[in-house]
Amino acid sequence: MTELKFSFQKESYGVFLNGSINSTVFLKKVLLENDLHSEEQVRLKETLLAYHTFEGEYPEIVTLEIEESQYDPAARRGKVGFKYILGYNNTCAGTRMDLVKRERVDFKVDKSHLSLSFLPPPLRSTAEEF
Repeated sequence: MTELKFSFQKESYGVFLNGSINSTVFLKKVLLENDLHSEEQVRLKETLLAYHTFEGEYPEIVTLEIEESQYDPAARRGKVGFKYILGYNNTCAGTRMDLVKRERVDFKVDKSHLSLSFLPPPLRSTAEEF
């Protein structure tokens, strides 16, 4: 999977670093407050959907939010916890099923390029869940 990059404003990062907002609020501003159909948002959703491509159906992400985060300012690295609702539609049967899913993803901040990026973890086997 490719690295996902999101740009941010220098002022937003400064407000975050001086402690006026925490890492979760900063990440929500960078990752979720932009146009919900922006290229980055679409790529983020596609990355999360990749965890579910082997389940035999084609789900969609109905809602996406950031539940939690951790950040180490010295290393400029952290983790973000996504919570999202995965919607499955079965048009033939006329049914819909929504499931709550969670993923934790490592991220890094590039202060010189004013960007936040993360590499999604490798896909896991669903066999490990049983």
